Amino acid sequence: LEDARIWKLTPEQYQRSVDAVLPSAPAASSRLSFLLGGDHGYANDARRLDMSVPDVERIFLAAGDLADHVVEDQVFNERYACVYDSAPNEECLTEYFEDIGGQVLRDAVGDDDVNDYVGYFREREAKYDSAVALHSTIRALFMSPRFLYRTEIGGEPVDGVSRMTPFEIAQFISFSIAGGPPDEELRTQAESGALNAGETIRAQVGRLLDSPES
Repeated sequence: LEDARIWKLTPEQYQRSVDAVLPSAPAASSRLSFLLGGDHGYANDARRLDMSVPDVERIFLAAGDLADHVVEDQVFNERYACVYDSAPNEECLTEYFEDIGGQVLRDAVGDDDVNDYVGYFREREAKYDSAVALHSTIRALFMSPRFLYRTEIGGEPVDGVSRMTPFEIAQFISFSIAGGPPDEELRTQAESGALNAGETIRAQVGRLLDSPES
């Protein structure tokens, strides 16, 4: 990589990223509409990557709306009914945050990430209850910089050269062509490491260009 870059999601990209995880959730980007246009636009401009206090407050409220939806409507009940129990076990929480965390963050979710979210859940659960803990942890996921931004920073340098990670490549392709997060096929290719091959990248670009979203 000659130049590492960080991109802030536009409200439209934010909403499409939400829809990919919570298709039945109410529109969340409406709380961020004030960021459209003018000097405070949500442009992908390095000079506008900062977040003001009002920005963070709006993002906090939008993330809270999404957490309300997850808790009240039990949207993941078919796959993870156990997280809605009064005392979910460790295995349940680990599997849940590995899966949901990967979808929300659009990135590889390691053991440290999962342990952080499970640990935060347990802290909130001890102080309040499991419903509050789930709400707080889902809200934290949707406030993560890894959800609000996408990067072209690369992984650990090899022989002095840093290359974009497979998940960065997946996001670059998807947001550039479809204006939204990687779909299941693109995520699978990233997870397998196949996106390190030029032939696979060309095939995925062609597939997305032929899709209705492009």
